[in-house]
Amino acid sequence: MDAYTFSLALGGIGLLVMGVSGLGHRMHPGGHAAHGHGHHGMVKAGGKAQAAHHGAQQAHGINVGIARVSRAFLTILSPRVAFSLVLGFGATGFLLKGIFGGAILVAFAAVGGVAFEGILVRPLFNFLSKFASDPALTLDATLGDEVQVVTGFDTQGQGLVSVELNGQIVQLLGTLTPEDRAGPRVHAGDTLFVRDVDSARHRVVVGRTPD
Repeated sequence: MDAYTFSLALGGIGLLVMGVSGLGHRMHPGGHAAHGHGHHGMVKAGGKAQAAHHGAQQAHGINVGIARVSRAFLTILSPRVAFSLVLGFGATGFLLKGIFGGAILVAFAAVGGVAFEGILVRPLFNFLSKFASDPALTLDATLGDEVQVVTGFDTQGQGLVSVELNGQIVQLLGTLTPEDRAGPRVHAGDTLFVRDVDSARHRVVVGRTPD
């Protein structure tokens, strides 16, 4: 088995495994660059204000440039990209090895790998990723979240509360913490915080503060 046949097999198996398991979408780097929001103080002189503005623009441009380079570097290191480049390299070399040889064949195979990734594999994975749904969140994900009181709490410190989960408003039984039961009575429309979760019984322990 030559290098091109091996690359063809390796890239094909790698992409097949990633496609079946869904790792291609999860491992694709797509983070957003964070932009800091600085506090702009008052500048007395007009010249100093222009200099400060120019310096801020330069710093912003540098940060954006670094973020773009980082994203490009992470994309190159993506397993999906690596397997597609290897597959394209192997397929091109396998098809052309009867016509070319040596360095010329390697060059054509490299160009074929890049073209295969950019023209075929990347658009295909981007298209398929549109149909991938995010994993559903469980009730445990609401820990620390705000809840809205639906009904006033009774003397036992219990009442209905509503919380947003997976884009839907869910109502469940809420129980006040012992220390919060001694405070003012909780009324409908008040805001509380999830302090503990009982997923089995679909209940939450709530308090007036997040913790």
